Amino acid sequence: MEKKEYLDISKASDIKNPGERRLYRFFEMLPGIISLGTLFGVLVFSWVLPSWVAVFIICFCFYYFFRIFYFSLNQLVGYFRVKKSMKTDWLEKVKGIKVENPSAGSGRSWKDIYHVIIFPAYKEPRRIIEESIEDLIKSDYPKEKMIVVLAIEKRVGEFFENQAKGIAEQYSSKFFKFLISLHPDNIEGEISGKGSNTAYAGKEVKEKVVDKLGIPYENILVSTFDIDTKVFSQYFACLTWYYLTEKNPVYASYQPIPIYNNNIWSAHILSRIVSTSNTFWQMIQQEREEKLTTYSSHSTPGKVFFEVGYP
Repeated sequence: MEKKEYLDISKASDIKNPGERRLYRFFEMLPGIISLGTLFGVLVFSWVLPSWVAVFIICFCFYYFFRIFYFSLNQLVGYFRVKKSMKTDWLEKVKGIKVENPSAGSGRSWKDIYHVIIFPAYKEPRRIIEESIEDLIKSDYPKEKMIVVLAIEKRVGEFFENQAKGIAEQYSSKFFKFLISLHPDNIEGEISGKGSNTAYAGKEVKEKVVDKLGIPYENILVSTFDIDTKVFSQYFACLTWYYLTEKNPVYASYQPIPIYNNNIWSAHILSRIVSTSNTFWQMIQQEREEKLTTYSSHSTPGKVFFEVGYP
């Protein structure tokens, strides 16, 4: 079989060798087999070894009791940290720092930092997009340090292209730069979606804005948001503070806690349950640093984003 890098394989069908493909698929299925096998195993063995199954269920219940206690504790700590963070004047904090950063080769203050904000969109109505952009305008961070990229798919058609152009005309004067990225379809090796759209938008803003103006990559933070993301007013000030005070800022990722409550009272009850549970889970994960990964809307140092070719 031709040697393939692990990151080039997204699914079992990418592997041509039948034996290796079946082995890869088996390990893909293994977590589900174990989970479902445990449930069905309890049902089956309760007829054969009822005493052993009873002991297993009791131990399993105690295990989950302690996990629930552990998760609840983390959630409470995460909640109070969020409340404390929301009361902090991050812009005032960030204005008071100036750091010597070896990776940048010189001292930097918050005024050196630019924020590239990418909104990948598909067929969302204009109202949804405008609400997200309006929240950027309400942010307390200087808009002359913001570069907004509205990334749409070419396959959506002329109506949505014209809609994007209209939004750009309306809001371009509000920010340092406002760029429309039109992601072509049928690019070889790509799977259509948010990731490929964002990656193409990153290349566009790099070539048309960042490189053209000679902005150092170390002075850029790239935030990739869902199109309906509404940022907290002090998000960019907080992000900048962490970036300037982090020991290895270029080699870190920056993950806020997403709170899913935009349309909580108009959504279906099942959607409310799922979104609220997801919010709780993200608060829990913030306290488990060993488990923390970037999720949905997050920020990446420009040096990594542009040089690696995210994602």
